[in-house]
Amino acid sequence: MWMVLLYVDPVTVAAAVGVLLAAAWAVARVMRPRPRAAAVAARVCLVCAAAVYFAVLVQPADGGWAAAGERTTRVEWNPLAGYLQEFAPPDDSVVQTARDRSFYVGLREDLTREQAREVVAEEEEADRNVYAYRFEIGGQAVWLGGDGEPIGEQKREFLVQTGSYGVDPDDYAPAESASLVYEELVVNLLLFVPVGIVAAAAFTPAAARLGTGALLSAGVETSQLILGTGGVAGTGDLIVNGTGGVLGAGAVMGFSALAARRGGRAPRDADRAGAGGTSPVQRTGEARHGSACDRGNV
Repeated sequence: MWMVLLYVDPVTVAAAVGVLLAAAWAVARVMRPRPRAAAVAARVCLVCAAAVYFAVLVQPADGGWAAAGERTTRVEWNPLAGYLQEFAPPDDSVVQTARDRSFYVGLREDLTREQAREVVAEEEEADRNVYAYRFEIGGQAVWLGGDGEPIGEQKREFLVQTGSYGVDPDDYAPAESASLVYEELVVNLLLFVPVGIVAAAAFTPAAARLGTGALLSAGVETSQLILGTGGVAGTGDLIVNGTGGVLGAGAVMGFSALAARRGGRAPRDADRAGAGGTSPVQRTGEARHGSACDRGNV
């Protein structure tokens, strides 16, 4: 699913926002004449959507459900931690793969091969249980083993299957992922807007409408932590996803209020006329008729 981030740009975001606004308007129109029927259908959709969200978002990014339980999920309480990395990128990172193995990624581009070997020696001495080491040396990806020498074919095959998202290890460029921080933020926000849209039709209390997105996000983050799918379960995703749900529900509620305001005057005028009163249109017509009669008498 991470490949979706590569297609995030102003055009695609504008198109997505337009589609979501149209969906919110349509839901507001549908639920106005038949709110109970719309609520039942929306709750069914919400249950199905929750199942899909859990199936897609909880499973490990690479390795699928087969890798669940083999990794450690880290809890990040600072909601800005993931996004601050864009401004202060580290010199290295450790990427965890299946079967509780990880590989070291050197993000510096000015290292020599000898300096890379020194880094490997330091990491091995620290006993961080690193399976392989990747460095950028002379504009090319260099993979080293724990002895500072190039890795063998067996380790390469393992990285192809698990550590490098199914591509050749030499093509894996983790340094580029830092530039996708904002794209991830936008996707996480828009991803939960439909949840809020459906929740606005499914429930009547404002708290339930506005809080369904955050509740679903909390369930996803908790499941990642319990199942050990790797990665980070953080409050940042919870806040962003919850905000998306609030925006979706708020859009439907806003369109509903606007429709009620525009369509509520005519029924009230008709009710007054049916009760023996006169509507503003009738009163205007009567006034004009009276004026014409007066002119005729004169």
